[in-house]
Amino acid sequence: MAELQYMRLTSEPTGFDCGNPTINGYVEHSYAATLSQQCYAYKIVYKSCAVGYYMITLRSVALSECTSDISDFQEGDFGEFFPSLYINYLAVEQKFQRHKIGTKTLEKIINETRTLVDLLPIRFITINAVPDKVEWYKKIGFIEMGSDIDHVNKYMYIDVIKD
Repeated sequence: MAELQYMRLTSEPTGFDCGNPTINGYVEHSYAATLSQQCYAYKIVYKSCAVGYYMITLRSVALSECTSDISDFQEGDFGEFFPSLYINYLAVEQKFQRHKIGTKTLEKIINETRTLVDLLPIRFITINAVPDKVEWYKKIGFIEMGSDIDHVNKYMYIDVIKD
């Protein structure tokens, strides 16, 4: 597969279908959040064709929601929350699914975030995964958290602190 390119949105996406109507709606309405810098939405491009989209923002994660190897740390004077890069969505056009576009994009997000941990206090990448993608995220290294945001999807994280 040729090189994927990632471009911050410069207009509202149209005609996109990842097969999930809810996520399609998020994609369609993501440009305004990008303009206001509430979140950043990106277009995934392959051979001059938009093949997917993803959106990121920053959130706080409660230490108590993480697995015991992390949640056992002393909270101390800085409180119980850690900064995270939150993936609002990662969506690939139906006809381009199963070509590793989502995997390559997620690996890019993880690798870029790991380069930032020396400059910014980001501890985790988090996502609210749709049920049929939970196992895929686990293969990449994400872990289910102690609670779910919406009682449908699974709230998951990966620790991006370098070994």
